[in-house]
Amino acid sequence: MPEFLLQKWYLDYITPDYNTSIFYKGSLRYGPFEAHHCSELKKDHGFITNEIFWDNKKSSITCSENIVTFKLNDKTFSWNSLCNPLVMIIYEKGNKFIKWHCVQPLAKVEMSGFEREQNIFGYVEQLETNILPWDFEFDNLIWGRFTNAKTSAVWMNLEGPFSRKIVLLNGKEIKADKISMSEIIFNGGIIKIQDLTILREGNLMSTLLSNMPFLKQIIPKTGFPIYEQKILAKGFLTLGDQIQEGQIIHEVVRWK
Repeated sequence: MPEFLLQKWYLDYITPDYNTSIFYKGSLRYGPFEAHHCSELKKDHGFITNEIFWDNKKSSITCSENIVTFKLNDKTFSWNSLCNPLVMIIYEKGNKFIKWHCVQPLAKVEMSGFEREQNIFGYVEQLETNILPWDFEFDNLIWGRFTNAKTSAVWMNLEGPFSRKIVLLNGKEIKADKISMSEIIFNGGIIKIQDLTILREGNLMSTLLSNMPFLKQIIPKTGFPIYEQKILAKGFLTLGDQIQEGQIIHEVVRWK
């Protein structure tokens, strides 16, 4: 079987009035086939748009010790780290792996056009895997992140033949008890998710096939639906007797 490798960056920010942009930049290689893409899922004062760019020259990412800079067309965004990173192998079997790099669990975000005194916070991660998605040993993924000026929480719940729950609090892993679409319960705390806005919902495979037709040659003949629901929400984090309000991006993805 030809070698497969997927590398994907995820970067986001949420403004105080709950406008948001979520950026993906990735590369996919399968044998002789290779594709690069970048996309922006954006909510701006009630209007939600999703743009996909299949020209790798339109975007770039550079990293220094504490700053991730992302350029897309004529815009430049900078994520300035406020929390230590964490690298984790979340699945490994033989020479197959899924590597999760939580690059910036919490960051202050700057962009041309933003006022510098605005408190805009965001999140950055990178994912790498050499496993074809239809060969994953899990069927469902719940993932999300919570940020405010001083606290970051990130969670992941893999469900299926292989299952694993992960919660990071300020860049450190802690015991996860429950991860659902409405709440995250972990050792010493709970996050409640409220005031949901759906940013995207539906089958992602149709979009992928329309832009990467070579995938038709490698996906199972029975088809491969990928359902995703991604939401923007308000969150309330309880730690001991303290309650913090924060901003949440939360999603569920189903492969099978």
